[in-house]
Amino acid sequence: MTTSVHCLENPGCVATPQRADDEEVLTTTRGKNEAEWNILSKKIVASFAESSVVSPDHPCAACVRECQWARLAKELRGKGRWVDGCYTRTTLLHTDSFVALLLCWPPGVCSPVHAHSDAETKIKSSCFMLVLEGALHETTFAPSQIVGPDAVSAVGGESRVLEAGATAYMDDNVGVHKVGNASTSTRAVSLHIYAPGWQTVQLYDEVAPADEVDAGGASLLLDGWGDF
Repeated sequence: MTTSVHCLENPGCVATPQRADDEEVLTTTRGKNEAEWNILSKKIVASFAESSVVSPDHPCAACVRECQWARLAKELRGKGRWVDGCYTRTTLLHTDSFVALLLCWPPGVCSPVHAHSDAETKIKSSCFMLVLEGALHETTFAPSQIVGPDAVSAVGGESRVLEAGATAYMDDNVGVHKVGNASTSTRAVSLHIYAPGWQTVQLYDEVAPADEVDAGGASLLLDGWGDF
């Protein structure tokens, strides 16, 4: 198991991944073989064996949507890593078909706007997301709002709040998005299934409409921090 750290104070900072004991028994009132993560991970593996064509209706979506998320949240406590001002990603399971990551979001932390295709290989990926604790704020930008190779229009993004137990799906056909914890006091935790996994993704700055420019005529940069 590895953990990577993404800090707001130092955009682009990615700490050296840390390793955890993969054999650590999950905290659960059931036996290890009956732990919710063990059950869910086996179902996810089976879902990708059933179908390699990833879409919002892929069997993985039902696996994530129908799991016992509250029990899963309790079992996975202690598997992630918390760093003030940063969000972290801990690898729970990595196969050729997908990677499962546990994301820990301290108060006030947000990802930059990002796509879901590998920026180097151009292989398209999809994301199935489940909120386990707290709430996450998601803003989605349609493909038509991408106004340059690394910019999206800051106007017109659709926002919603995903409470604990809520699920979401995203791929580049839907658009690009940013996710964050808008709370000033409460942590948030989420499970992300990326199919397939990727090394790096395209990031986007949020810019004002063309008629809102600075004195030099350049588009106003509204949000350009972070590394996903």
